[in-house]
Amino acid sequence: MIEQGKSLASLESGKWAGPLVCPVSGTIVETNATLLQEPALLNIDPYGAAWIAKLSYDPQQDLHHLVTGDEALRLYREKIVRDKIQCMRCS
Repeated sequence: MIEQGKSLASLESGKWAGPLVCPVSGTIVETNATLLQEPALLNIDPYGAAWIAKLSYDPQQDLHHLVTGDEALRLYREKIVRDKIQCMRCS
């Protein structure tokens, strides 16, 4: 069992290492073993082949706090400005 807000995994790049925070509470039912052999997939196909884990969770309990759509974009843009995040490919 993993709790919402706790670390689901650790990610490491050439310039950063840190936790991947779990957005919901639940049970890990599958992990993507392909990422162990091909970690670059996280940069190439993060919304497709590079999934990290599949969870079993209660949508009635755990989805009410998630933000999507225009609100998510607005909040993420604020974070980019606040934390001075820069795309290294764009720099």
